Amino acid sequence: MRDDSTKWDTPLGQERATIAGDGFELSLIPLTCQTLISGPIAACLAVSGQKQAFGWPDIVTGQPYALRLRRDRLLVVNGGQQAEGWDERGVAVSDMTGAYSVIEIDGPQAIDLLNSGTELSIDLPSGTVARQFHGFATLIYRWQSLTCYRLHIQRCYLEAIWKHMQS
Repeated sequence: MRDDSTKWDTPLGQERATIAGDGFELSLIPLTCQTLISGPIAACLAVSGQKQAFGWPDIVTGQPYALRLRRDRLLVVNGGQQAEGWDERGVAVSDMTGAYSVIEIDGPQAIDLLNSGTELSIDLPSGTVARQFHGFATLIYRWQSLTCYRLHIQRCYLEAIWKHMQS
């Protein structure tokens, strides 16, 4: 059988050194917990213990926090473990900690890097952080400042996105 293993880059895993680009830095951010909560949004917020779910272009601050994925779904980040399954309030709770990798893009040119793969405008608000980025389903939001962004991607696509952002 032919050995094609030398044709592929070795996967880097979930730990990477920060990469400095032209006006931005890329970092892989470890999170302790990510929980998907689906159902009526008021019940989702009650189950999550959060007062609000952030959309675009909100600047997310504090820990834990909730991201709005659509009208009936949110992702709670670093909110602690919750029992999975159906809650008595009619919401479904799923642990997504192993499902998403998180890339942080920080710097004055971070928005330009993101706009190379999607359309983001601070002037066009959206109730959700869900976006397509170079054809991949992602969650993109501003983190702690005007020039820092986080991008959640399905873990299986980390290599592709990471490589794409470096080129």
